[in-house]
Amino acid sequence: MRLFFALTFDDLSKKKLAIYQQVLHKHDIKGRDTRTENFHITLAFIGESSSAQQVALRDILQQLTAKCEPILIDHLGSFRLKAGRLVWAGIADNPVLSSLQSQLSSKLVEGGFLSESRTYIPHITLARQVRGNAKLEQISIEPYLVQARSVALMSSHHIDNQIVYQIVDEWLC
Repeated sequence: MRLFFALTFDDLSKKKLAIYQQVLHKHDIKGRDTRTENFHITLAFIGESSSAQQVALRDILQQLTAKCEPILIDHLGSFRLKAGRLVWAGIADNPVLSSLQSQLSSKLVEGGFLSESRTYIPHITLARQVRGNAKLEQISIEPYLVQARSVALMSSHHIDNQIVYQIVDEWLC
């Protein structure tokens, strides 16, 4: 099972995030939009995991003590990938979120899981396989506070050519 840890959002926040996709469309930035129900902030990617690892990951989730607080979305950004750009909504500096992600990373390493070597950039993916060269930094977006719903261990798989995320375990904020 392909697993990752994520910060999930309430439904109202997800609807507001979908408005950012409309802003992208107005600027002729188009790709494969993230489905509204899939909006989240990845805290740690695990990858393919055995049943025994899944049990250990659930234990790690329950050990987390960091708090959740509203997250301020205040800019757009992107990563360049082989299949085109991945465009995301960026998070304003958030010490509580940074602490949560750091605590999770430490517990994963203690539990024998590999840590990602790249710098953690918290974001919410809006679209994948984006073509075009529109300058995202020139697009102003209205800042918005999104409410965290939970910290979750999630699974990822494809159904009918769509990415589907399911909560394996979570603790509510």
